[in-house]
Amino acid sequence: MSKLVKGVLGLLAILLIVICAGVAYLILGVDPNTYKPELEKLAAENAVSLKIHGDLSWTLFPTLAIKIGSTELSSAQHSIPQTTFQQASLALDWKSLLNRKISFNAIEIRQADITIRSEQQARNVAALPAAPAANLQHSGKSDTDTPFQLTIDRFSLVDSRIELVSEDNSRRVLESIQFFSTGPNFEQHPFPVELSFSTPLLSDEPSVINLKIDLQLNSEKQQFDFNGNLAVDNPGIKAHFKASYDASAGSLKVTQLDGNAQSARFQVNTEVADLTNTPVAKGNLNIENLKIREWLPEPPEGITQLSINTDFSASEKAIQLKQYRITLDDFTGAGAFSLNLIPPRQLEMSLKGNTLELPASGDTEQNQNSAAMLTPLLAPLALLDGGKGHIELSLDRLKQAAMEIQKLHLNLFANGNVIHVADLSGDVFGGQFQLDTKINLSGKTPTLIYKAALKGINLKQALPEQKDLSGKLDLNFNGVTSGDDTNSLIANINGSGKFSVLEPVINNINVERNYCEIASLIESENTGPQQWSNNTMLGNLSGDITIKEQIVTLPAFTTALGNLAVRGNGKVSLEAKTYNMLITTNLQGDRTSATGCIVKSKRIRNRDIPMRCKGSFGENTKNSCLPDENFVNQLLKEKLAEKLSDKLFKPEKKSSADTQDPEQQSKDELKQQAIDSLLRGIFKK
Repeated sequence: MSKLVKGVLGLLAILLIVICAGVAYLILGVDPNTYKPELEKLAAENAVSLKIHGDLSWTLFPTLAIKIGSTELSSAQHSIPQTTFQQASLALDWKSLLNRKISFNAIEIRQADITIRSEQQARNVAALPAAPAANLQHSGKSDTDTPFQLTIDRFSLVDSRIELVSEDNSRRVLESIQFFSTGPNFEQHPFPVELSFSTPLLSDEPSVINLKIDLQLNSEKQQFDFNGNLAVDNPGIKAHFKASYDASAGSLKVTQLDGNAQSARFQVNTEVADLTNTPVAKGNLNIENLKIREWLPEPPEGITQLSINTDFSASEKAIQLKQYRITLDDFTGAGAFSLNLIPPRQLEMSLKGNTLELPASGDTEQNQNSAAMLTPLLAPLALLDGGKGHIELSLDRLKQAAMEIQKLHLNLFANGNVIHVADLSGDVFGGQFQLDTKINLSGKTPTLIYKAALKGINLKQALPEQKDLSGKLDLNFNGVTSGDDTNSLIANINGSGKFSVLEPVINNINVERNYCEIASLIESENTGPQQWSNNTMLGNLSGDITIKEQIVTLPAFTTALGNLAVRGNGKVSLEAKTYNMLITTNLQGDRTSATGCIVKSKRIRNRDIPMRCKGSFGENTKNSCLPDENFVNQLLKEKLAEKLSDKLFKPEKKSSADTQDPEQQSKDELKQQAIDSLLRGIFKK
């Protein structure tokens, strides 16, 4: 028995020596580089370009392995991207070879450089996690029919680089790629996949992205199940996700994606259909407490935090947000959004919310401009690209600096180069406003045709810099203008309308006092000093208005001041900020008002007395309201004529029975003519 054992052991020793000798011969006696031309030829026959620049070599310890030096490969037919690598190592399993299996303990590729120029190439590279799971058992043949089976226990891509080139030749580079996959299989057993790389995201500084996945493959259903974690260092993102990819249907279902992005918390679930052709995504997105400053290098002032929840759908043809809810700081709104991307594009957007407070700009005029306040809300119009759109907004309040609009409503339609604001209305400055305008953008300079209506606007609130004017304004105005900025639009206004001002008050001018001073020149009795207020409180003021070339013309307006009927006309220069008014008063009674002066002279009562009011508004205001020069001269002329007639040429007293001598009457007429001639010389009229 012992001899038999010794014989067997001796035979095994001889076999081991033979095997070692054979392996040594393969390693030392056969140069694998002689097979490079054959390998390149075989690849070419299969439409693959293969060039092996480096050496091929064998290693025995610590494992049997094949090493490949610098190599290039690509294939347009098979959508294999242009790929180069400096070194590849294929470690073989001895035991599997004895069982008719080609089993690699590990495949490692180092310093690969891959350039991807098409979607198909990208899909082929993305399939790398599943590639090592390829097993010849799944060809439909039994173990006995298959001479060899292929398995790979570990696959790695180390210190590599991928360059993504888009159709417009823009490029994104993924650097320092480290990819590891262990125990891949098609038997629905989860196996780990790790991937890390760096690439710029929100800035020029590269971000390091780490992905760890448990991947489960089902070859019969052609389904991939993912359960993993994602981490990004810049910006700080940590997320957990669960997803399933159905290769036969080309669909991806993300049942869970939640985590933190900087200070924000997010949750997403979505399903993407027809990934290989025209992807269509549907799902729900929820973002809470997103700090704007963490994501935008120059965030809009005054808006710090965003939250949004919406059902969505997106494809190459359309984007839709259904029943979205959005929060910007203290503002909460809800609405819907849809954009058809097929030309001509179509936009439909609605938003209803509470108080939206916009940041105050450094430009005071812009802060007072309601149109400028709406600019951020109309940003979606930039997506139309000449198509059609409809935007409807309803806000409880819109605030910017001192400007506040309540019950704001906007109904806007866009068609190509024409924008029609069918309704822009709200409560502002204690009153209401409504605007209907059409904007034509087809020419070099935009043109506007509009109808504006104001009711009960508090002038003191609306024009705080005009401290000398107060009252409540009603206005109906139709006009046209053109320009590409606020200043040019104001400068080119051309239109007309009607206005009225309720309870108008003009400070620093007292028209009644000026009237009474004129009257005192005529009255023979002095009523003594009187206290006057430094303003004019008029009755309701109404009239017509036209604007052209920055000149506001008031051709005829009427009002009242106590017992004084007031009418007038004048012009206001918006460019020079000056005004020039001719105001005519007519006393209907013997007293201007209950607190005014008594007028006895019939020369003044029931007679038009004009006053010229001039001045400026804005800074360094100068105002004056004086009797018209021609009228004053006429009054003085009449008064002097009366005095001269009474004092110098007073006739002697006669009885009632006496009649005036014709000769004396003729002399009196000559005297009167002399007085008139004298006065005309004094007043030069």
